[in-house]
Amino acid sequence: MLTAFFELWSKETNTAQFHGFEMAPSLRDAAYILGVPVTGRVVTTGAVLNKSADELCFQYLGQVPDCRECRGSHVKLSWLQSEFSRLSRCPSYDEIMYSTRAYILFLIGSALLPERDRGYVSPKYLPLLSDFEKVQEYAWGAAALAHLYKGLSIAVASSSRKRLFGSAALLMGWIYEYIPAMRPDMDDAPAHIFPRVLKWTGSTISQPRKNVSDIRKAFSLLRVSDVSRPFCCSSPQFAVCISLPNLTM
Repeated sequence: MLTAFFELWSKETNTAQFHGFEMAPSLRDAAYILGVPVTGRVVTTGAVLNKSADELCFQYLGQVPDCRECRGSHVKLSWLQSEFSRLSRCPSYDEIMYSTRAYILFLIGSALLPERDRGYVSPKYLPLLSDFEKVQEYAWGAAALAHLYKGLSIAVASSSRKRLFGSAALLMGWIYEYIPAMRPDMDDAPAHIFPRVLKWTGSTISQPRKNVSDIRKAFSLLRVSDVSRPFCCSSPQFAVCISLPNLTM
């Protein structure tokens, strides 16, 4: 599906070009689908450009990965999982802090801001996680959307491989929400669930395998009348998105 979708994406307009209309994920979509804030502090890492990955890991995680767990300035997600997914029976305050930062960094690298080099994440986000009370003040959803746009523009470039970097969860969730013809079969899935990505990642999904040509044809036949209008719920729960998705490491 993503391969067929890349062919519709225009890096000049940052929209998918369908027959007679165009669409693109919005900030509102990022808030509903991922359940993260789209307003607030800018997610920026310019203040740590002069710090190495080792320095950042030692300062904010209390450990330095060896060279086998790194690639350039990035660390393996599997290292975060193996080193920080379990606490000791009587963890210290610092151990809890380090493990929590590692967990959120894992989410950033795997779900929110995945890089082209899958399986790795940059420790440059760690300073943003130094104060947990301020983590929710950052516009993670806006950053994820901008990162996805950049990834799509690179994916459609003729000189690059058709491989997405950016939040596949956001993009696939967006396609499922707006284009019913692309949705997997669902068994008794709840109508209202938040964040919406949880609706499309459950065990109730049964997706018949389709080849690229079938999906490409379905996209070509799509008309604006075939597009649904999700997120009509007026519940306050959907109005304010301040928590990170409840994903497992």
